Amino acid sequence: MGQFYSLDDNAGVRPVSRSKHTYKYLENEELANELLDFREGESSRITILLPQIHCASCVWLLENIHKLNKGIISSEVNFVNKRASIHFKHQEISLKELAELLDRIGYAPKFDSPEKHSSKVKRDLVLKLAVAGFCFGNIMLLSFPEYLNPDEDFVGKFRSIFSYIILGLSLPVLVYSASDYLKSAFKAVKAKAINLDVPISIGIAVLYGRSVYDIFAGNGPGYMDSFAGFVFFLLIGKWFQQKTYDYLSFDRDYTSYFPMAVSRLNENGDEEVVKIGSINQGDLIRIHNEEVIPADAELLSGDAHINYSFVTGESELIHKHKGDLLFAGGRLHGESVEIRIKKKVNQSYLTQLWESAGEKDCQKGSLQELTDSLGRRFTLIVIIIAILAGAIWYYIEPSNVINIVTSVLIVACPCALALSVPFTFGNAQRLLGRKGIYFKNADAIERLAHVDTVVFDKTGTLSETDGYRIRFVGEELTNGVREAIASLVANSNHPLSKALSAHFKDSKLHNKTVSSFREHIGKGLSGNYDGKHLLIGSPEFVGALPVDNLTSVFISLDGEILGHYVFESTFRPGLENMFNSLHSAFDVHVLSGDSEKDKLAISDQYNIANMAFKQSPQDKLKYIENLQKHGKRVLMLGDGLNDAGALMKSDVGISVAEDIYNFSPACDAIVEANKLHSLFRYISISKYAVRLLKYSYIFSLIYNLTGLGFAVFNLLNPLVAAIIMPLSSISVVALTYLGTVWYERRVYKWN
Repeated sequence: MGQFYSLDDNAGVRPVSRSKHTYKYLENEELANELLDFREGESSRITILLPQIHCASCVWLLENIHKLNKGIISSEVNFVNKRASIHFKHQEISLKELAELLDRIGYAPKFDSPEKHSSKVKRDLVLKLAVAGFCFGNIMLLSFPEYLNPDEDFVGKFRSIFSYIILGLSLPVLVYSASDYLKSAFKAVKAKAINLDVPISIGIAVLYGRSVYDIFAGNGPGYMDSFAGFVFFLLIGKWFQQKTYDYLSFDRDYTSYFPMAVSRLNENGDEEVVKIGSINQGDLIRIHNEEVIPADAELLSGDAHINYSFVTGESELIHKHKGDLLFAGGRLHGESVEIRIKKKVNQSYLTQLWESAGEKDCQKGSLQELTDSLGRRFTLIVIIIAILAGAIWYYIEPSNVINIVTSVLIVACPCALALSVPFTFGNAQRLLGRKGIYFKNADAIERLAHVDTVVFDKTGTLSETDGYRIRFVGEELTNGVREAIASLVANSNHPLSKALSAHFKDSKLHNKTVSSFREHIGKGLSGNYDGKHLLIGSPEFVGALPVDNLTSVFISLDGEILGHYVFESTFRPGLENMFNSLHSAFDVHVLSGDSEKDKLAISDQYNIANMAFKQSPQDKLKYIENLQKHGKRVLMLGDGLNDAGALMKSDVGISVAEDIYNFSPACDAIVEANKLHSLFRYISISKYAVRLLKYSYIFSLIYNLTGLGFAVFNLLNPLVAAIIMPLSSISVVALTYLGTVWYERRVYKWN
């Protein structure tokens, strides 16, 4: 391994060609310092996301990166999270130079905006779970002798010591691990409302209070093991739901697509790097090749060619002239330009797309609402039953009142009910994540189970973003001409040039020597081949007639039109089987901002009748709204910002992503593009999870009603009740876990 990289500085690496301005924003010292984990004296440390990490050799190379630059002290790689913690001397290598070095060796870094990057909530949950688990295990160990009917020697010598140790171990569980439930219940009662945390907190309080009484009365450790186990299982349910957030972010807004800083021109016309939040209306900004326009602005210098694919979904360049309005989100292609900001970032057209549908309603799923409703009613019923049972037994046998009331409150605590939702949907969320779809929260799984209409965006969702089926229309070209064309397009970064270049490489053509190469931005390419003038580009550029509804590149040699290459969309593999399955249970629709060039292919190949083309982002949003007005429950799948409004408005919005680490619109889930063909399986698993949850409800209610009957008639003492309560929780966990695992394996055996 040590010798491998000495053979070739770029062995195995094909870095993307980037502008020298790509990391210029890191020259801003204030911003750079915010990104650092540590800075003191001559050294700094930073943790950087490197999505390209994929194997052991990547780890080896990155952990030996200090051999490439003396300013780097050390590097540690977290392979699972695809992050590297790099310790470097900032006086010898700046953060910008470090980023450029990583990019140059094939690991382009992604920096999280400091205002948005926070993992405090996840750390707190893990810590609370760890504390509860540690204390639960030790309390169980110390309580074990109580279950073996110890003799008098043990009672006299050790019981009180063990009991007080258990009391000490229980305090962190009560004060720290269970604090969220207790606070939530307190706020609910204060607001004169009852949520499911109220009965949970009553169960916690009764278990803990009775156990403390037993400890000080010398009766042993009480039910501290059941108390700690109850809290531990509740936190595991929460942890399941947080699992996919370890490396995905759904809540990023439109600014995540932008760089963290831009080049602003001062009064002298010099560039200064400023944070994007610092730009105001009227500021002069210089945009370089491949940089994103951060806000709606007026073009001040020359012409510009803008790629609005992120906004519209289409990759064709838009030609803009001096004085034209440029919308935020477009990416410049060509020479740098100067623009004047017309609106702040948060007032731009890009922002309107995000907010056009408003925030997706944060309502809980119907089953979660049912759980809360059952919890509220059940809590009131249990309290009433406990009071009535205590009053009746006060007249029958006063000495049994405390035991009966305690048994009723402990055994009837709806803990199994509380665990049903997080464990059922949480485990389904985890299993689906392993299959390529990552849900934002568990409620989305329930909503997915109830959809009856599926709407697909075409470009970038059904069709591949970087793939075309290319055919030539015209007389057959000689190998020499084809090689000359291959040479010309190899020098261009235009999306169609790249596609054509890849096409020629697949044909194993050798590039022909072409002189006087020139790229005419937005028009085409020109060069000289064997003393003849070769033109490649739009029909206007070469002097040909345009072809309706087709993406074409025309070829002209010394003024003679030789023909044109037609670029047809290529669709993702496995879609035919997916659509055949979907047609049996759902209404299927396809939307596109593109022309109708693929309408016939989609209709014939996938048997889809409901299609709409030339759809703007607002059109897509209205299309979803219209379906919902007719009582449809809509699942929308799309990519790019042009789908953001429709994704947010739909009942379930799924973003299709080539790279799950890249920015994605607001959505309920992210699916890996190469796993889209499994959509019907995902819906089937979500439907089964809902059925399994209903089985859990039935089990929980039967258990609670049975336990209540025994407790009221004094057939159940508090010790047995405290043992049965966590057993019911364990049963729910086992039922939901084994049930979802079994069904997921069954589903993936389908053809």
